[in-house]
Amino acid sequence: MPQISPTSSQITLDNVNFIANTFLTRLRGLLGRSEMPKNTCLILTPCRQVHTFFMRFPIGAVFLNKQGVVGEYCPGLCHKK
Repeated sequence: MPQISPTSSQITLDNVNFIANTFLTRLRGLLGRSEMPKNTCLILTPCRQVHTFFMRFPIGAVFLNKQGVVGEYCPGLCHKK
């Protein structure tokens, strides 16, 4: 899970284990996984929205602008929505 500093809007990624930067890798995303290991994250780039259809676990989402500054943080997106 990313660590976010609420005062500076900076994000620190402990472990980036998954990068989805092609159409197919973004399309697949986390589908088929039964869990997300602790302290890991998936980077989707580019990405304007996420969904959790067919997922088996809730996720958190951090949206960054082009400069890498946190624009929005959604810590508890329910699965299957």
